[in-house]
Amino acid sequence: MESHLKQEKETGSLARMGQRLLVAIKEAGYGLPFYRKRLQGRHPLKLSSTPVDPFPGDRDRGDSILLGRYLFAGDIIVSEGEAPWELSEEKCAAFQRWLHSFVWLRDLDALPDSSEAQKCAQALTASWMERYETWHSLAWQPDIIGARLTFFGFYSSLALSSSDLVYRSLLLTVMSQQARHLARTVSQAEPGLQQIKALVGLIVADTIIPEKILKQDRSLRRLERTLQTWILADGGARSRNPSDALSTGECLMMLKIALRAADRDVPVWLRTSLDKLLPFLRAMRHGDAGLVQVNGAFAKTGVSTLKTLNELSGAKGKALHNMPFSGYQRLEFEQTIVVIDAGPPPVSTLSRAAHEGELAFEFSDGQDRVIVNLGGSLPDSASKALNQSQRMRFAAAHSVLTLEQGGEAPFSETGEIGWTARSVRVERQENDEALWLNATTNRFRKNLAITYRRRLYLSRNGTDLRGEDSLSPIKGQPKGILHHKNDCLYVIRFHLHPLVKASQTQDGEAIILRLVGGHGWLFRARGASPSIEDSQYVDRPGFDQRTRMIVLRGAMNNNEALIKWSFRRMDSRA
Repeated sequence: MESHLKQEKETGSLARMGQRLLVAIKEAGYGLPFYRKRLQGRHPLKLSSTPVDPFPGDRDRGDSILLGRYLFAGDIIVSEGEAPWELSEEKCAAFQRWLHSFVWLRDLDALPDSSEAQKCAQALTASWMERYETWHSLAWQPDIIGARLTFFGFYSSLALSSSDLVYRSLLLTVMSQQARHLARTVSQAEPGLQQIKALVGLIVADTIIPEKILKQDRSLRRLERTLQTWILADGGARSRNPSDALSTGECLMMLKIALRAADRDVPVWLRTSLDKLLPFLRAMRHGDAGLVQVNGAFAKTGVSTLKTLNELSGAKGKALHNMPFSGYQRLEFEQTIVVIDAGPPPVSTLSRAAHEGELAFEFSDGQDRVIVNLGGSLPDSASKALNQSQRMRFAAAHSVLTLEQGGEAPFSETGEIGWTARSVRVERQENDEALWLNATTNRFRKNLAITYRRRLYLSRNGTDLRGEDSLSPIKGQPKGILHHKNDCLYVIRFHLHPLVKASQTQDGEAIILRLVGGHGWLFRARGASPSIEDSQYVDRPGFDQRTRMIVLRGAMNNNEALIKWSFRRMDSRA
C-alpha cells in the first residue's frame, strides 16, 4: 500500500512539473509585443448591461481604503499616499490576489458618499492600468482576471462613470483585451474554485461587453462540466472546505444576476447547482449563522454572504444531516447542534487548507457555541495569519483525540504524530428517543497502524450529549511506536468558545460550563480526569482570542484505550 501511494505521488509530482514547465513557456510569450497585438480587436464604446451586486460590502474597509489603508487578514497595509500595487508585491500572495481582483470595489460601494467612492475607485483603476495594462504573471492569472472583469462589470458605476473619455476608452479596451486573453488561458486556472472564478468572469464579460468577442455557449458548457465534478452529490465542494462551497454559491449567484440583466436565459444546471449548495451550507452553520470551523472555514467569514445567498436563492431544501460525499454529519435536536468531520482530508491539489481533523466535532446551544475547533486556514497569507493557519491545521487545534510522545507541545509540528487517514466509516441510527453516530477511521504512520473510533449520542430533547473515544491496534499491522521508550499518551481536547465560562467542581471530577445565553452544561468523563487549560481561538483571519479547553489525558493500556464523556444541560435558564 505504502509503495503504491509513493509511486502515485511521484507520478503526480512529475505531471505537475511538466504542467508548470508548459505554462512557464506560454507565459514567456505573453509578455512579447506580438502577443499584445493578438489581443487587439474592436473597441467597445460602453457596456451593454449593468448588473447589480446583491452582496454587501464592508463600510469600515471602504473608509480605510479612502485613507490608503488596506485591512486584510488582521494586518493593516498602509500605502502612505501612493498607489498600493508596487507595495503589494512586497506583501503576501493572498493580499496581492485580493487587491488585483478588485473585489474591494464592493467595499467602496458601501460608502455613503458615492462621489468620494468613485474618485477613489477611478484613481486606483487608472494607476493599475498604468502598471498592468500589459501582461503580468500574477495580475493576469485566469481566476484573478475573471474576478476583476466580474467586479468591473458589477461596479461600472464606480469604475466607469467618469467624464474623462480617454480614461473610459482605455478601461473598456483593457477589459476587452483581458477577456480575450482569459478566453485563451482559462484552462490554465487551478482546478476547482479558481477555475470557476475564471469561467464566471469570462461569461460575465460576454454579457457586458457588446462586441461578441467571446464564445459564451462554450464557456457555459465548460462551467457546467466543472461544477459537475466540483460540487458533490450532497452539495459540498470537493475541497471539503465550507468556505469554498460558499464562494462557489456567490459566484453562481452573481452569474445568474448578470445573465438576467443582459436578458439571457439562466441555464437549468446553474439553478440546480445553487439548489444543491444551499442545503449543504445550511448544514454547516451553527445557531449564530456562522460556519463550522473545519478544513479552512472561519466562523465569521461570509456570514452576510450566506445570509444574502439564502434570501436570493429560492432553494427550499432544509439543512442536511447526513452528508456522506462531503464527509460531514449533523446531529440536531431542539436548539442543540453537533457537526462532526467524518471524512478523510481532501487531496492536496484541491485544497491547501485541509486540516487533520477527522472525527473532530463542534457543538452549539442555540446561538452559543460551546465546543469548537480553533480556527480556519488562509494559505499564502501574511506572516501572522499564515502562522495561525499552520497551527490551526494540526489535529491538536481540533476537538478530537490525538497521540503525543514525550510531552511535546501540542502545536509543535514534531509534537503530533502525522496521521494519514485512508477513509472514515460512519453508521447512523435514530429512534424516538435519541440519535447515535458511530464513526471509525484507520490511521497510519510508518510503524504504527491504529483504529480510532468516536461514538456520539444526542438525546431527542437536545440536553444530553455523550461520547466514547476508543483506540485499538489493527491486526497484522505494526505496533512499534506504542512500545517507544517515551510514553505514548492519548490526549482528548474539547476547545471552548471564548464566551464560555468554565469552572471545575470541588472534587475535580466534573467541569461546569456557563453560556452567555444562560444555559449551563456539566461535563464528566470516565477513564480520565478532566482539566482546564489555556487555548486560543481564531474565528477570522489574523485575529486571536484567548480561550480555554477541557483536556483528558491518559496512557495506552495494552495498546488500547477507552474513554467515555458527556455534556448534560444543567438548567433551562440561569
